[in-house]
Amino acid sequence: GSATVLCTDKTGTLTVNRMSIDELRLPDGGVHAVRTDASPSAAHAELLRVGILASAPEPFDPMETAFHDLGNQWGLAASHRHTLLRSYGLRPDLLAVTQVWRDANAGLLVAVKGAPEAVARLCDADPEQMSRLKIAVDAMAREGLRVLGIARGNFEGEELPDDPQQFTFTFVGLVGLAAPLREGVPAAMAECRSAGIRVVMITGDYPATACAIAR
Repeated sequence: GSATVLCTDKTGTLTVNRMSIDELRLPDGGVHAVRTDASPSAAHAELLRVGILASAPEPFDPMETAFHDLGNQWGLAASHRHTLLRSYGLRPDLLAVTQVWRDANAGLLVAVKGAPEAVARLCDADPEQMSRLKIAVDAMAREGLRVLGIARGNFEGEELPDDPQQFTFTFVGLVGLAAPLREGVPAAMAECRSAGIRVVMITGDYPATACAIAR
């Protein structure tokens, strides 16, 4: 009879641990493809800068490492000029990471990155904005990209809130990250098929991204 093998993609079983930023997309739809030789606009550079500020200063997560890698290529050492005051981690009800920094010149800077719909809700996006966001995310995901939403906030109070939802955010764009397939995965899948083994992928990725990886 046939057997079934399960494989997981969320922890990198199918894809390489090293990720890279492939695309930056502004709220107005302006796209910068990193793989081209074109110089980024000031708005795209700011999108990346905020993404770096929403990442750990010394990252171990492949996605956060990708932000720092591209920042180094573009000469953006954003987090090195600031002091991290507080980091709000992922929660089941808020799939986003928020970080608060002190800057000697600009005061407090707040940066958030996470699931696009979660970040959009933090920015109080209306139904029309949410609809446009979904169209953009779907387009990026169909290219096999893992998509993060990025937003910037400011804070002028005396004491930081316990809940990041109390900050006021402005949406600055989407970042698409590429995670190439590990070498040998296509051949391994073909061998399974030839042996009558049914392969099932279990993933926490966005559905369109998962479909692109599966294809």
